[in-house]
Amino acid sequence: MPICYRAVHARSPWRKVQIHQTLENAIDGRDGAKALLLRKGRVGKKWEQYGRPLCVFVWDSAKPSGYLLRLSPDNAAEVQMVELSIDTILRHEARESCSAMEVKEYFKATARTSSQIEPSPIDSAKSPLGVETPERIETNRPTFLRDMTVRSWIQQNAAGVCEGCGKLAPFVAEDGTPFLEVHHIRSLADGGSDKITNTVALCPNCHRRAHLSRDRDEFKALLYKSVGRLVLE
Repeated sequence: MPICYRAVHARSPWRKVQIHQTLENAIDGRDGAKALLLRKGRVGKKWEQYGRPLCVFVWDSAKPSGYLLRLSPDNAAEVQMVELSIDTILRHEARESCSAMEVKEYFKATARTSSQIEPSPIDSAKSPLGVETPERIETNRPTFLRDMTVRSWIQQNAAGVCEGCGKLAPFVAEDGTPFLEVHHIRSLADGGSDKITNTVALCPNCHRRAHLSRDRDEFKALLYKSVGRLVLE
């Protein structure tokens, strides 16, 4: 069954498109949701025909969840995406509409973190009590469909050696392979590709360094310099 794609426009509240065969194409393809929202290529002409798009729903009816995409309210060059349950999406499919308020609430709910306990000044003389039964919350996170052959190639090519620090993998996983994590130099959320020219195998420390350290930009530059297959995106 083709992938379901529904665009919500100013003058067309539930435009149905049935040309996409994969979720990846429906989201990132030249006629996909991102191209529509960013008004790129031939699909960008739909703005003139149907009006400005509010959002796009994309889903595979055989899977338990799908995706909602919109332009960032703060950056017209950025597309935001959240994962929604198929039941939520099908409710909109049944009535063939979705309001701006509903879209806002979906993204607001995703950005909302757990109702955390307000931190108090720490008394070093006392140990925190903690929580006996932590509250469970449901969150929706955007997910990208990745090419598993790329992941396998990167890990095999590294041969158990971190491409960041040059050290051996810190341990061997249950399946007998050296544990290294695949990192995208330009993140998928920023439009990076899922190719071997944009991915490296890193130990957990280097992977966290790539994301969280103060010198992550310098570390990225080092990876581009030391890993010959990488191509700047």
